[in-house]
Amino acid sequence: VCSECETKETSRWCANRDDADKPVCQVYYKRQLAASCGKCFECGTDGANTSQLVRSKLQKGAWYCGPCSKREELAIETAAGTTCMDCGTHTTIKWFDCKDESGNKMCQHCHNKNQLDDAAAAGTTCV
Repeated sequence: VCSECETKETSRWCANRDDADKPVCQVYYKRQLAASCGKCFECGTDGANTSQLVRSKLQKGAWYCGPCSKREELAIETAAGTTCMDCGTHTTIKWFDCKDESGNKMCQHCHNKNQLDDAAAAGTTCV
């Protein structure tokens, strides 16, 4: 049983950062870890109120909450000049390497569309 939220099921049990003798569920462990990192460098969200703080790739020693981390990723990609070979966009949540043309990238939307087109061409609806 989780010593903090009293759940009985979790994908992984972890040592409680506050009391090593009492196990905690993985979700609560991530909250404890995020709380120990402080606040989001960008928006000030307290780590104790989120289960996700991510180390910044640009600011040494800084941590970002999930939404601010995504914005930092987009800023890095835009600065790097990444462009989707299909639609020409410069911003996406995730970039994919193009299988047909080495070195080129596809945005998540075009990648998903191509997967569906390939599945339809193969006579299946599953991706």
